Amino acid sequence: MVGFIKELVDEQGAASIAMGQKASWRRSKFKNLLITPGVVFVTKAAPDISAFPNPVPAGDRLGKTTISWSTASISSGKVCVSVDNRQESLFGVSRQGSAAANWIRAGSTYEFRLCDSDHTRLLAKVVVRTATE
Repeated sequence: MVGFIKELVDEQGAASIAMGQKASWRRSKFKNLLITPGVVFVTKAAPDISAFPNPVPAGDRLGKTTISWSTASISSGKVCVSVDNRQESLFGVSRQGSAAANWIRAGSTYEFRLCDSDHTRLLAKVVVRTATE
């Protein structure tokens, strides 16, 4: 059990902080870690993509939403968008980030897909629509 706890603490970088050493930055495999006497709670990080606001408020003009994503790893990812199930277009490339989509039209459906850097594996997706009035 002690070895497992040490591995979790090391993963969170606590060892580097405690020893005063400056280590190179890297993303943790865990989203959350809570150690209490006798109980350890671990939440593993997972790839995620979200849109805010979603649904996009309806109006006479084009709507706007912000797409945020994370591959939850050190690897880069690609975010592509498909409008009304048509061919995908590249929206962004990075391990994590956010970008505005200020061209959301009422009545259309936008599917944003986060894929690995080779575009061979779907990591997460979010569907964006406009609100009904």
